This record gives sequence, C-alpha cells and structure tokens, in this order.
Amino acid sequence: DAKIAKRNRRSQLTCSAVPVHDPSGEMCAVLDVSSRSTMPQQHILLLLGMTARMVENRLMDMRYPEAHPIHFHSRPELVYTLHEGKLVVADDGHVLSANRSALFQLGLNTVVEIRTRRLDEIFQTSLAQLLERSHQASFHPVITYRSDVAHLFFAVAREPARRSPRPMQEAAKDQW
Repeated sequence: DAKIAKRNRRSQLTCSAVPVHDPSGEMCAVLDVSSRSTMPQQHILLLLGMTARMVENRLMDMRYPEAHPIHFHSRPELVYTLHEGKLVVADDGHVLSANRSALFQLGLNTVVEIRTRRLDEIFQTSLAQLLERSHQASFHPVITYRSDVAHLFFAVAREPARRSPRPMQEAAKDQW
C-alpha cells in the first residue's frame, strides 16, 4: 500500500475537456480525456474540440430532420467540413438553429439571437432561391452575401432529410 501511494504521488494526471452544446445552445455534455502524463496533451484538446463539433452537428440533424440544412463559409473549400457554418431552416425561412461556427461567422453570440431571424434577413437570398441555385450547381457552394453588409459567403442549401406531415413551425414549438 505504501509503494502504491508513493507511486501515485509521483504520477501526474492531465485532463482535457470541452463542452458539447445542444441545438438550443445549451451545454448538454462534456467530453473529457484524462491520462497519466508529465507533459500537457494539447493535441487531445484539439481532437476533443473536433469531436464536439461533430456531435453538435449530428444533434442538429437529429433534432430537425424536417428542416433544410444550410452549409456555408467565407471560403468555398471549407463548406462541408468541420469549419463550416451550419443553419437549419424551416420551410418558411425561419432559422431554427445554428452551430457555433455559424454564430461566429455571422457575428452572433447565441442561438437565441439567430432563432428570431429568417434566412433572407441573414443572407441576400430566400430559401427557395438558395435551394434552386444549389440544385443547379449540383450542390457545390454558390456565392451569397450577408444581407446587412458586403461579406461574401459560399453556401449550399439542401432538402430536409425527411418530410413532416405537420408544418415545421408547429413541430419546432413542440420540441421547446
């Protein structure tokens, strides 16, 4: 017992943790990796952050399968990557949720801020126009601009994963 206690005093534990947010922006989990090491494990923190983004994007897909996913970034090569901004938009154009990258790129702080807006209040295009242009471009990113400033983005709008028999706004109210 004394040997084990002495060895444990000499060993160091490192811990890396990142929060996971649900589609409403609330923290719903923490990803944590702890290990015995005398060196800081910075690469673990990076990997945990990437994993948290993947989980958050999947949570959005699962919560809103009847919504239109909008993928965007200021650089076209980063659309469809972990760095993309992602919005989920109802059929009537109202934004239901956004990932952290979307909030950052749009200069917003919380999901609550973006849920009060329509897609055409964020970008200089409607959902129908963006869907049509995305389809014509075979779902490669198309150019769009912010509605209030001259910031250039590349975006792709997609059809929902599945269709709901009831209106999207009604389904969104039930989930909150």
